[in-house]
Amino acid sequence: MSKYSRELKRTIAKEYLENGLSSHQLAARYSIEFRQIRYWGQVYVIHGSHSFEPAWENMLSEKEGHSRGYRRLSLSEVMTMTILLHQRHYRNCKHFHYDYLSRYHRQDFPCLVSYTHFVEIMTESLIPFTVSVKCCCPERCDGLLFRITIAFIATEFLRD
Repeated sequence: MSKYSRELKRTIAKEYLENGLSSHQLAARYSIEFRQIRYWGQVYVIHGSHSFEPAWENMLSEKEGHSRGYRRLSLSEVMTMTILLHQRHYRNCKHFHYDYLSRYHRQDFPCLVSYTHFVEIMTESLIPFTVSVKCCCPERCDGLLFRITIAFIATEFLRD
């Protein structure tokens, strides 16, 4: 966990960039190293309102600047798709995406993305998914987590 909250980082970065206060003035006001404030300002310039969000949340949020654009999938939708993948005993994500999700669950997942983006999102959601499964059913999840982890590692390895 971070020493400073996301909101505090955003607030200080905005003050640094928009109000014209120097990093030394803000460092004295908030008792934070001035180099840290400069860094937060740079991060805010690059990422804007999504600054200081976890990487997996940024991957699942809508991406801008692409010609066709990516649709937005929530983390719960990605986790549901991951569970469906293993309940249906598909051996790879491609057949699962094209043969099952695209045919039978398009109405359930109206923001269904392309297969390539689907694999990227599933890979990025592995850690939150693992944590949630481990918290929900700690005594019965070792086999499922092992299968999911191996599946994603193999998918990433074969893709490269």
